[in-house]
Amino acid sequence: MSKIKLSLTALTNVGLVRTNNEDNFIVCQDLTTDNWFVPQEGSEPFELGENGSIMVVADGMGGMNAGEVASDIAVKTVKEFFAPEKLTQEITANPTAIQSYMKQVIIEADNRIKSRSTTDIATAGMGTTIVMAWTIVEDTYIAWCGDSRAYSYHPNSGLRQLSKDHSYVQELVDAGKLLPELAFDHPDSNIITSSLGDMSKSAAPDVISYHFHEGEIILLCSDGLCGMLRDSEMEQVLQSYYPDLNQCKRNLIEGALNAGGHDNVTLTMTMVVKGGEKMPKIITAESKGNAVSSTKMYADENTGGKPNKVRTIVVCAVIVALLAVIGVLATKLMHSKTQGEVEQEMQVTDSMPEQLVAPQQADTNQVEKKELQAKPKEDLKQRILEENGKETTENEDINKKPNDKLTPIVKPTPEDTLTKK
Repeated sequence: MSKIKLSLTALTNVGLVRTNNEDNFIVCQDLTTDNWFVPQEGSEPFELGENGSIMVVADGMGGMNAGEVASDIAVKTVKEFFAPEKLTQEITANPTAIQSYMKQVIIEADNRIKSRSTTDIATAGMGTTIVMAWTIVEDTYIAWCGDSRAYSYHPNSGLRQLSKDHSYVQELVDAGKLLPELAFDHPDSNIITSSLGDMSKSAAPDVISYHFHEGEIILLCSDGLCGMLRDSEMEQVLQSYYPDLNQCKRNLIEGALNAGGHDNVTLTMTMVVKGGEKMPKIITAESKGNAVSSTKMYADENTGGKPNKVRTIVVCAVIVALLAVIGVLATKLMHSKTQGEVEQEMQVTDSMPEQLVAPQQADTNQVEKKELQAKPKEDLKQRILEENGKETTENEDINKKPNDKLTPIVKPTPEDTLTKK
């Protein structure tokens, strides 16, 4: 496997409103050397060492109550725990150990800030957010607490947020009470739900792993940047000046200042100059023209966006198996249909003599049945005629020969009939 090469840069600005900078950051391009510095114009491409490289951004809170002290304690804690002698093989051996270690470091920074607040009344109430990215082997591990963010940018995929804010507004979005596109302008966007130094509860950091790609930029920033510029505006800057990291960082901060510069602005950036997988081209309905959609999400929070080769193979195998089953069922269906048609034809052939033999004879039989049915009717009619004839003869005889013993019958008139009814 070819060596991974990275380039790294960072910058901070006090902003246009604040008089002191409560943000802090540190970077180390090679954790095997314990060399914590960043050239002003950014680093030349360097090979990723055995222990990887790290970037940290901390956004202090507390104003006059020493927010800068809290952020300083946070970055110094990270620096101490990422010294070469601390990064043992047990820690760097596997993703689970790496993520667990990053959480422990953030929790330790939280404890130290709280301890300082307790012993130094001048710093009571101070706190800080933190976001860190540890790039090692072929992955970047991102840990955070608060609303400082981690982003990924690549010309093929656009800008996408990798971290998820620990904030009141994000909770509204997660609960379906607020549309994501309205979160930026929400009046309570400054309320965070987890941070370092909060005396009411312990810090609850999140950690993800992300499989980086060649040409990709990992960006960490305080909310002085992402709270001033929308993601689409940040994306336009990165797209315009990519792959020049120095131009990207300067113009991002300038954009935040032009938008008001109400807060301190801090960012760190690392770019994969060589190595990693190729980033596929993502084309969506929103990516027409030169702009690439920033809403297209790639990273899987469970896998960190790392392609799962085993899952891909399993899916392909399942598809092939389904196609094979469908083919077998279709063959059986066709065979069953053909056999059924043959059986039906045989049944038709067997029944033809009974249905089609001697049609004239069948007609004769039907005529005979009709004659048999009609004959009783004719006999009845004849008997009726004979009886009527007999009765007529008797009546005639009676009329001719009156019977003195008979009493005359008087027919009721219509009037009589109606009256009785």
